[in-house]
Amino acid sequence: MSNTKVSFALFASFILVVSLTGCSKSTEQATAPAGKQGQATTSAEIRPPRNPLRNAYFGDLHLHSGYSMDAFAMGTRTTPDDAFRYAMGETVVYFGKPQKRIAALDFLALTDHAEYLGVGPETVNPNGVFAKTDWYTNMTSKDPAVAAAAFHKVVTTFVTNKPLPELSDPKVLHSTWTDYQATAEKYNKPGRFTSFIAFEWTSAPQFQNLHRCVIFA
Repeated sequence: MSNTKVSFALFASFILVVSLTGCSKSTEQATAPAGKQGQATTSAEIRPPRNPLRNAYFGDLHLHSGYSMDAFAMGTRTTPDDAFRYAMGETVVYFGKPQKRIAALDFLALTDHAEYLGVGPETVNPNGVFAKTDWYTNMTSKDPAVAAAAFHKVVTTFVTNKPLPELSDPKVLHSTWTDYQATAEKYNKPGRFTSFIAFEWTSAPQFQNLHRCVIFA
């Protein structure tokens, strides 16, 4: 048999296999149960439209406000509201000066430390739960060394894993966390800006753990 005849025979065999495969698929589709066809159609319908541009979104997944004890001890007095407003492109006051982003973010996860969340501002509140305690006296002291010593006492508990009872009042912490979540929800604008409810888990007994940002999506 010549090379030409061999080539023709192979080509014809290939066409035959392709044709049979196509017929088989058509038959399977035609005889498929109506229920499965409906499921396939429904799945296709609920998928979001394909985005050929593959949009890139820019945001911050780790930011503190004055609700974190370390940030508060260093002079930060911004609130969760300030953090979200700043992320959305609004002007906020930071260390006595107005600050505004060049471009607004698409999303923000405010991850204040879970340990003693929001306690810092309360320790200097003259009408708060610590108003008549040593914490208020020390944290409002004009002597930086006194306030620093109080802060050091707090930080030490992260390593010893022995929270200070007076700063861990469930009533205070529960109220703060409830408000914290509500603030994030308030600034969430679907399609425009995403505000994640989040916190930073800081406990590191004997320095065995690294910090972890926990983000609820």
